[in-house]
Amino acid sequence: MKGKDYVSSMLNDQGIRVRRDAKKLGQRCMCKSVGKSRDNLGEETRKEIFNAFWNMNWEPKRNYISNLVKYEEKQRSYVKNESRRKGSFQYRLQTGNNKMKVCKNMFLSTLGLEERSVREWITNPTVHGMPRTRDEKKKTIKQIEDNKKMNIAIHRPKKDQCDLCCSHKVGKLSDEEYNAHIIRKEKARQEKSKDEENAVRGECHVFDMDVQAVKLCSCYK
Repeated sequence: MKGKDYVSSMLNDQGIRVRRDAKKLGQRCMCKSVGKSRDNLGEETRKEIFNAFWNMNWEPKRNYISNLVKYEEKQRSYVKNESRRKGSFQYRLQTGNNKMKVCKNMFLSTLGLEERSVREWITNPTVHGMPRTRDEKKKTIKQIEDNKKMNIAIHRPKKDQCDLCCSHKVGKLSDEEYNAHIIRKEKARQEKSKDEENAVRGECHVFDMDVQAVKLCSCYK
């Protein structure tokens, strides 16, 4: 999930579990179709986008991709030999609040993704990472009914969420604003980790505290 190397549950021909390499930033695309986007998208920016994306959890990743990849139907054509393709995917990369149109290769290489993975996230709604087929939906409904009969319930672990996350959950915050918020959060977490590493090496002193329980008091003059 975090883009690190891991050992898969799949077995090769020798009966050994397959090892998956860690995700890495690909080479930038130099095609002409990228145009100004290629010049405005520096390597440092691409690294920030890559690191922020792979520090997200599964659901924010899926929302992030869905917000940046859109399928656009082809406009009506009057050419005799008209292509059978009805439309195409448009790819964008987000820097701050700006969405920059890029080619498919630039998008995939910047995020370290394969085209197959992106298309599955866009075209196939999922249940626990698996395609939502009619049979899968029936199994899910049956499982819910069985759980109710047996009085079994699964609860998510309680986790504090900020106002922006709660607003997005109830539909009061756009995906674009939410994704920008997640990127800022991951950047802050990375900076905190860097400071902690510097403190371990004795380069600085770091005071780390939990401020969730801090109560605001009135200021008296």
